[in-house]
Amino acid sequence: LCLCLCLCLCLCLCLVMKLFSSAAAATRPLMMILLVCFTLVAAFVEGLKVESSAGLQERALEEELEGMSRSLLAAVAVNTTASSVKSANRTAVLSKQQDVLQGLLSHLKESIKKMNKREADGKEEGKKQTERLEKRLADEKAKLKQTNLSKFQQELLANRTRTDEEELKYWARSRTLEHGLFHSSLKVTHGLMKKADAVIAAYDSVLKTGKLPAGMADQLKAVSKTLTTKH
Repeated sequence: LCLCLCLCLCLCLCLVMKLFSSAAAATRPLMMILLVCFTLVAAFVEGLKVESSAGLQERALEEELEGMSRSLLAAVAVNTTASSVKSANRTAVLSKQQDVLQGLLSHLKESIKKMNKREADGKEEGKKQTERLEKRLADEKAKLKQTNLSKFQQELLANRTRTDEEELKYWARSRTLEHGLFHSSLKVTHGLMKKADAVIAAYDSVLKTGKLPAGMADQLKAVSKTLTTKH
């Protein structure tokens, strides 16, 4: 769906650009408004793609945590009648699973770094575009106050002013949406990191002592239950 929307937007944008190049000066502000609208829709589509990708990644990581939690609980349950969980084969399996969990935790930390970088870049770009438009609007409004303008010049400046005001609103709205998405993604990632830390600590305890403390077992069951009910 996103791909089809993007293709349609590209075709429409090419058409508008062609019209813009051949349009008279009086109709170019209208073309600019259309361009801003297309840009807004394109940003919305891109936001859907990013949100969808983040959602899929989140579910994959949650499923990984759930599987690891159940695996460790099963390993401990199987060995409740044995002298220790620390058999050679089982220890090797649990060690590999713990390595996977450490890799998952590293991935989550790296994701936070990337999110912070995107947020900083988006904030800087939004500031740059806002300052550019505010400066241009100030110039246009100052020119509108001149008394020696023809009617055509007044209308042209008025149209340009409206176009720039709409574009300024677009950038403000875009920044708000991006900032909200950043905080939502950050909250989800920190939640996953907390659960990953709990599961890693449980693995560490079993590998070192051969036992899983009751408190950690309850944490694993809570993690598994929480993730299961979300699906």
